[in-house]
Amino acid sequence: MKDNLTNDSFTTEPNAGINISGDVISRLREGNHAAFEKIFNLFYPKVNLFIKTLTKNDDMAEELTQQVFVNLWINREKADPGKNFSGYIYTIAKNATLRAIQQQMRFEANEFDYNEEADNRLTDDELIVKETELLVDLTVAAMPPKRRQVYRMSRHENKTNEEIANELNISRKVVEKHLRLAINELKEAMSLLLLLLFMNYFF
Repeated sequence: MKDNLTNDSFTTEPNAGINISGDVISRLREGNHAAFEKIFNLFYPKVNLFIKTLTKNDDMAEELTQQVFVNLWINREKADPGKNFSGYIYTIAKNATLRAIQQQMRFEANEFDYNEEADNRLTDDELIVKETELLVDLTVAAMPPKRRQVYRMSRHENKTNEEIANELNISRKVVEKHLRLAINELKEAMSLLLLLLFMNYFF
């Protein structure tokens, strides 16, 4: 039986993302490989870019994108021909990314005496504060050694830029550059956390 899947089955609406006809989704639900291939070719690069934007990690994004499409095929009968498919597949991608980031944070948090059992007793606001503090710790720990040292001397030891420069035998401008880069890294980390919290709340 011929699949009869043409480009007419796919439409792009302004400001609405990519839409796929219900016929393609119905064929996917039936296990039609041509339908899956069409969806894969159309959405793979977009889902990969979406995840890469969240994780800032090419390898992690590639692995998660593959996982998204494996899950899509395994659970193909859950796809609803009457609903927006773009929203459906991006929800799968968002959930997979959230789980991966949370698992990574919990794994790395062992270095910071992270207590998972205690988390279960925290309110949502307390948990957000705890996760924010954890994200800051992880971000600082991942900084280059000199930048991390300058940041900690400034924020944890309350030393002036002049004092840091004298102790480390570097110029004040170098201290200011390290602090600027450190703050930019933290801003990016906070932006990611806020985005994840927003997506987790509204989707």
